[in-house]
Amino acid sequence: MAERNIRITRIANQRSELFSGPVPDPESLERYESINPGFADRLIKLAEDEQKSRLELNRLLVENEINNQRKTWENYRKGQLFAIIAVTQVVLLCMLGFYLGHPNSARDIAVIVIVALASVFLGKGLKGLRSNNSQ
Repeated sequence: MAERNIRITRIANQRSELFSGPVPDPESLERYESINPGFADRLIKLAEDEQKSRLELNRLLVENEINNQRKTWENYRKGQLFAIIAVTQVVLLCMLGFYLGHPNSARDIAVIVIVALASVFLGKGLKGLRSNNSQ
């Protein structure tokens, strides 16, 4: 019996295309347009609208951040103003106590206020140190 040599050859051809972005490549866009006239214009308009929307969103986010920082700064300044007013009132109260002949009471009030203010400022300073060390 004669042996047969059979040789099978398979040839495969593969093509792939990849594009990125809101608008397809010109060839695909031309094919879409031939299938559905006006589709390319609609697709480009959609991409333009999406870009406008993203820009508007970014603008709103930046404006919101600016407003938040402005409000934080305004609150900080109000806090400083009220602190100055409160300390001035305490100083006047202590002066009044000395003037009316109550130096011990005036001294006690002054010491309590000074210790309270120092603890507030030291507490803020320690918080800042703790948050900087943890990073």
